[in-house]
Amino acid sequence: MSEFHARKLLVATPLIDDGNFDHTVVLLLEHTAEGAVGLVLNRPSTLVVAELLTGWEDVPGVLYSGGPVSPESLIGLAREWPDCSESGWKRILDDVGSVDLSLGAEQLAGRPGLRLFFGYAGWDANQLDGEIAAGAWFVVDPEPGDVLTDDADGLWRSVLARQPDQVSWFQNYPDDLRSN
Repeated sequence: MSEFHARKLLVATPLIDDGNFDHTVVLLLEHTAEGAVGLVLNRPSTLVVAELLTGWEDVPGVLYSGGPVSPESLIGLAREWPDCSESGWKRILDDVGSVDLSLGAEQLAGRPGLRLFFGYAGWDANQLDGEIAAGAWFVVDPEPGDVLTDDADGLWRSVLARQPDQVSWFQNYPDDLRSN
C-alpha cells in the first residue's frame, strides 16, 4: 500500500535524468491513489509577470516555473494575512496558502510572500510512488521558510544539508559532473 506525502517536499536526487527536475525541490500539494500534484519551488524564470498579465505590473515581479505540466496555467501562493480566508486564500502548509488569482493584482497587491507559478508537476497513479521507490526523490518535511524562500537557488542544498545521515551528503553533489 502506498504512503501518501501531501504537504511534504520532494527533493530530487542525482538519479533524476530529466532537465525539468534536476536539483529541484517540489512542494506536494496533493498525493492520492489517483496521482500527485506539486509545485517546483526553486525555478525562478526569466519571464516578467507584467509581460503576460495586464495589470500585474508590480505584483510580483518574477514568475516561477512550477513544473512542466500545463504551463499556461497559473497558481498563486502567499502568506496568511488578516481576513485572508474571505479573499479566497486556502491554507496549504503552516502560514502559506493558495490565492484566488481572479481577484486581480489590485486586490492581491502587498500580500505577504505573493508568488506566482506557471505550470505544475504532475504524476499519474503510482508513478510518483515508483520514482520514490527507485530513489529518484527524497521525501522530507518542509520548514516554514522553504516554500516562499528568498534563496530559490540555494534551496536544494539547504534542504539537503539539514537532513540526517547520508542524505545530507547529497548537498555537495555537483551541478555538473564534468566539473568534478
